[in-house]
Amino acid sequence: MGGEDGWGMGGKSGGGDCKVKNGAEKKRTVRNREGKTGEKQRVPALPMTAIALLSVGMLTLIESMIMEPWRPTLNNLSPMLVWWVVASAVIGTAGRFLLQTLAQSLSANSHGVVILVLEPVWVALFAAGWFGETMTGIQLAGCGLIFAALIVNRWAVLSKLIKEKLRNGKTA
Repeated sequence: MGGEDGWGMGGKSGGGDCKVKNGAEKKRTVRNREGKTGEKQRVPALPMTAIALLSVGMLTLIESMIMEPWRPTLNNLSPMLVWWVVASAVIGTAGRFLLQTLAQSLSANSHGVVILVLEPVWVALFAAGWFGETMTGIQLAGCGLIFAALIVNRWAVLSKLIKEKLRNGKTA
């Protein structure tokens, strides 16, 4: 995960913590698993978003052109349909993905992983709350499995936080 130079992407010893020295700089200071600090280049969010969305978009467009009937849709094309497809692609997909990539570039890598792992759970919860969607037992079990895996993965941090809260509660 960390590469041959020892610069990790997270870990139990605090790796992946970042401090921005200057907002205008394109570098950040990171700490590896052994506690050594070093400079890492920041990757701009816009090119990363463009590469990810263009590669997935082109692949799915080619597959869609091969596998799906396009003639009925193109024969009955309305301006409102075009508007909603463009709004969905630009606002709902590209805008959200750019914002998410930017936020992850500003946080420690281990925090970005948590965001990505929880994304399908949040989508399911928002769909249930906003659109009245219902979830099957297997879908609820999947959400529970994701939460359980996250708790197991972050147990060291959670147990430390719980112990601190308990100690503070006893002294107060």
